[in-house]
Amino acid sequence: MLGCFKTKRIEMVTLLFMLAVFPVVYSCDPATQYENHGECCNKCGPGTRMSSDHSGCFDPHCMPCQEDEYQEAFTEKIICEVQPYCDQNKNFEGSTNRSKTSLSQCICKAGHHCSSKECLTCVPHTKCGPGQEILSTGDHIRDTVCQACPANTFSSDSSAESKCKQWTVCDKGSKAEANGTSTSDIVCGKYRVHTMNVNMESPTRKERYVIFLTFRSAMTVILLYFSI
Repeated sequence: MLGCFKTKRIEMVTLLFMLAVFPVVYSCDPATQYENHGECCNKCGPGTRMSSDHSGCFDPHCMPCQEDEYQEAFTEKIICEVQPYCDQNKNFEGSTNRSKTSLSQCICKAGHHCSSKECLTCVPHTKCGPGQEILSTGDHIRDTVCQACPANTFSSDSSAESKCKQWTVCDKGSKAEANGTSTSDIVCGKYRVHTMNVNMESPTRKERYVIFLTFRSAMTVILLYFSI
């Protein structure tokens, strides 16, 4: 019993000695705090920055990031990060109402896509030529993908949006005068009805005189016949 008491006493003395020699070290939360002269001070929240005087360890003086600036995480920095400049001369959309808590990527304007993986500039979408149609429409990252017109369809112009059109079906009473191709439609035409032209013009003066003489000769012959 006495031996057990001595053992516990030795353990307690050892613990007190260690506490005296090795003081307790408090660990700051690296996400929201920073160490300053042995104290864990609070950082400023996302979208803000620390005032230049670093006033207030536990209640810091924080300033909001300005336009086209951002701060993603808690920070002890006195300046915010700068958003990238989106140059409209390089076919980027103008930057408005950008986030102050995250990095805003430059977006290509409508009808354009990034020219490279780094997206330093934007270029117009490819137009599918005659005889082609859109397989997949381009966006701000990818270009347009084209494919040949399917059977019985055509496309006669260049476009970055259109699909091929179906050939026209000729109505009853008409026929195809020109077959459809991948770049042109069927041309329909009516069936032609052939008629004979009969000359119904009036006889000329000479023709009338000949007819008169013929008629008079015939009458003379008839009269002579009956007078005999």
